[in-house]
Amino acid sequence: MRVQNDGKVLINSGESAVTATHTLHVHDDTESDVTLLNLESAPGDSSSKYTAMQVVTNTGYGGFLRAQKGATSNAFVVGYLDNDTQVDALSIIKTGQVGIGTSQPKANIHLYNSNLLVEHATSNALVEFKAGAATSNIYMSNDDDDLYLYPSGGNVVVQGSLTVQDDIIFGGRIEFGDAVGI
Repeated sequence: MRVQNDGKVLINSGESAVTATHTLHVHDDTESDVTLLNLESAPGDSSSKYTAMQVVTNTGYGGFLRAQKGATSNAFVVGYLDNDTQVDALSIIKTGQVGIGTSQPKANIHLYNSNLLVEHATSNALVEFKAGAATSNIYMSNDDDDLYLYPSGGNVVVQGSLTVQDDIIFGGRIEFGDAVGI
């Protein structure tokens, strides 16, 4: 470890001559995968504990990374600091599930009290669904602002009521099931 005249600290575990370019500069000559920084704390007395790293841009405001061991689950959390209070934004739990706005996701991606925006600047905004070899999608056309449903060789099925508040334009045939009420 070397402290330069400008106050920058260099931690160099290799043989290369390196000059620190940041306040803390960690360097290793290993040419394969290497972990350069490991932050660890003692196990603690309780069943729940976390270790965090905070990046503070102004007194009490910034962001953090937190690894936590809980009584019921373990997680890696990314969040922000609001007046020195850690506010969770994104949680990854030990099953690989990701929560945005929730620390306990119940699906692979779980948005809580949130909206999902799918946007494309120059083409159609697309959401793709894949099951086995079949791929279907929903997209909003960049040309006419219409929403399109494209099932992969199947049908669009509505179970329950369908309320239409404007005109319907059909480009194919209409089939009615067992009961038709008009």
